[in-house]
Amino acid sequence: MRKNLWVLIIPILLLAVWVATPQFSATSLWYDEILTHFMSTTSIYDDSPRLINVLLRTAVDRAWPPGFYLVMLGWETLFGGTLFADRAIALMLGLLAISMVYQLGRTLFNPQIGLIGALLLTTSAFFAFYLHEMRGYTMYVFVVAWASWLYWLLMHSEHHRKRWVRWSFVIAISASLYTHYIAVGAVIGIIIYHFLKLFQYRRFTSATELRDDRLESNLSFNKRWQVTTRLGFIGCISFLPWTAILLYSFVIEADNVRGEPPLRLLQALATGFTNNLWWFALPLLIASLWWARKRDEVLFLWITGASVLLIALLGNIYASFLFHPRHIMGLMPAFFLLLAFMLWQVRQRALPVAGLAIVLWAGVGILAAQNADFMNAIPNHIPKTPLSFTESVQDVIRQCVADTDSVIIGYEVPDQEWIHDVTQTYYFISLGDFRLVTVSHLLPDVDKYRLILSRELEEGTLQGRIDYITENAETIWVISRPNIQLSDELDVIDTTLAQEGYQSCGVFIDDREVYGEAYRTNGTASCGNITLTCGS
Repeated sequence: MRKNLWVLIIPILLLAVWVATPQFSATSLWYDEILTHFMSTTSIYDDSPRLINVLLRTAVDRAWPPGFYLVMLGWETLFGGTLFADRAIALMLGLLAISMVYQLGRTLFNPQIGLIGALLLTTSAFFAFYLHEMRGYTMYVFVVAWASWLYWLLMHSEHHRKRWVRWSFVIAISASLYTHYIAVGAVIGIIIYHFLKLFQYRRFTSATELRDDRLESNLSFNKRWQVTTRLGFIGCISFLPWTAILLYSFVIEADNVRGEPPLRLLQALATGFTNNLWWFALPLLIASLWWARKRDEVLFLWITGASVLLIALLGNIYASFLFHPRHIMGLMPAFFLLLAFMLWQVRQRALPVAGLAIVLWAGVGILAAQNADFMNAIPNHIPKTPLSFTESVQDVIRQCVADTDSVIIGYEVPDQEWIHDVTQTYYFISLGDFRLVTVSHLLPDVDKYRLILSRELEEGTLQGRIDYITENAETIWVISRPNIQLSDELDVIDTTLAQEGYQSCGVFIDDREVYGEAYRTNGTASCGNITLTCGS
């Protein structure tokens, strides 16, 4: 029966698909996803995506190394062109991450712990969110788990003689470094554990008289250690071509303070990674420290996970770039397998308690994954715009907006609206020659909001933006999401447009997805045809 336990990973993977796929078309692309699309392909700008273009764009942007963008380039070439297909790459890599966490747990401990760890990861609402986002976070989790698993095979199994294991380890180390800069913490953790085992082994052998069988074991350990060291070194030096970009990015980020204080970041990490069940997850994690003294496997997970966290926090002290716990997802394989190990220990002593804990975790995680409120509660998490709103605005523009008109869109409250400027360019600009801004562009206290200004707005003064939106515009359409509190801001726009000689034509659309008002210049045709052409 134990040999067939691996088949249980199939329903876990199907659960991940079930959790993720309904969200593929629930939200519009946001800034980072559009950036990913731009970095990985030129399909929306020209017709010839090329490898060299991806590398150059990534180097200029500096935010990420090029690993995920290169994967996206290949994916776009084969399956790209739709929102569903582009987001599916995150799910595919997430399924690999879940499978690899199972394999790592199975290799370190037993298949049961591997299955529990895979289930905990799958039903983590935080991880599930990135199963349907066109970003490299699920790949980040996968490559760290992959490198950890291959390291353990090289050092603790007969697979170390197999060529595919050796070169896969080189690729996994290189892939980790080229996927996310903080993945260097996982690589450093493997290196620390690697040299710690050498120190422990030499101390043991120097204090022990070796029999023939132990002498053979000593030679085997030394050979494995040396081979693994060489392979790891090759993987690390493969990152040298990108090291200058990493250092330059680190220096630039030092002048761009946007990170969270360490305690606030740890708090977000504790609640986000645990489905808000930190009150039982953290005690289990702390209790696993006792086992680190007795089990090398637990020690290995602690060192690699803690290294990711420490590298992130120490880097953040200097550069202050860490504003969201998603950048520390590289510790997820270690985190969830340590929890799985401890739940297995509890299960051996109190089966119902461990079972109830797993059911509670899975239930809370699945429910939270279906509700945007969980992720929106994470500090600095940017809410996504519902795709239904975006499509409704597109319909309004196609049906109602002339090329000489202007459109003002309210996506979010003003201090969170700046991120959607790129989104509106992606979705709306191609629909006509009308002028388009967000609500926050036309507010008197606009200076306290971060804006992404088009070239046409030049220096971006308030009056300049008002002139831009009103110049030669017979009709101005103000469209917003009805569930966003923008009443005060819309009143300001109403007053501003009145001062510019526009009269309100009232509400032309008001439904669950979109709220819209239209304004026309005094002396133009009456407002009546607006309701006739666009509805009320």
